[in-house]
This record gives sequence, C-alpha cells and structure tokens, in this order.
Amino acid sequence: MTSAPVDLTIVFPAIRWCPESRLTAAFTQMDNNLYRMEEGFLCGQISFGDVIEALPTDETGILRFSRRVQRARMRRSCYLIPHSLVENLHFIELMKKITDLGGFAAVDFKGLFLIYLPNTCHLDVPRELGKISRTSR
Repeated sequence: MTSAPVDLTIVFPAIRWCPESRLTAAFTQMDNNLYRMEEGFLCGQISFGDVIEALPTDETGILRFSRRVQRARMRRSCYLIPHSLVENLHFIELMKKITDLGGFAAVDFKGLFLIYLPNTCHLDVPRELGKISRTSR
C-alpha cells in the first residue's frame, strides 16, 4: 500500500523530562498506521528512512507517534560548506548521486550539508567535496 509522500505532523508524547514535541516532514504511508520518513534532520527521535507506527488524531495531517518499527540502516554525515558551492553543477550532481544511491542530501542554514547514506554505500563524500571545491575556484 505504498503511496506518494505527504507532509504530516508527528506528535511525540512527553517522556521523563522531555516535553511533548512535534515534527513536520514528508512521510510515505507503508501500511495501516505505518509511515516511512522521507526527510533527514540533524537531530530528532526519528531519522530519514525510519519506519514508524503513528496513530490518527482528531486533526487532519497530525498523527501521534506510537513506536519506531524499523530503524533505517543509514549513516549520517554533516559538513560545513561555502554557500557558493551549492549552485555548482558538480555539487548538484553529487546531491543527485546521493539520492540515486538511496540516500538523502540537503543544505540548511546556507552551508550545513547533511547527508544520509546506506551503510553499505562507499561513496567518499569528503573526496567528492574536495574535487568540487578545486573546480569551483
């Protein structure tokens, strides 16, 4: 029953000293109450590719987190890059390559390059960034 990704808000109940929190991101519904996260964030209770169980609420587009059903087998990396690199054709190709390999890539705050790659992937991102930096001068 896989569907196209949609933006949903997931409500995480308060636990111990942490208050209730919310996360709005793209999710793909996998089955009844099962959703796969299609975006990556630097921190949070769930990550890109994780499958969660979330229950409906009275509000449209808002679900209550129940549990993580499956943790994605991804490794997360983060790099500080000059903002000028973001529009470089080779950098755009690198981001597409990461997506084609089953990962996720985003640039936030005009220079925080966040990457999720499958654990089995051997793409040398620092080397690729170095090559792109040298060609962009």
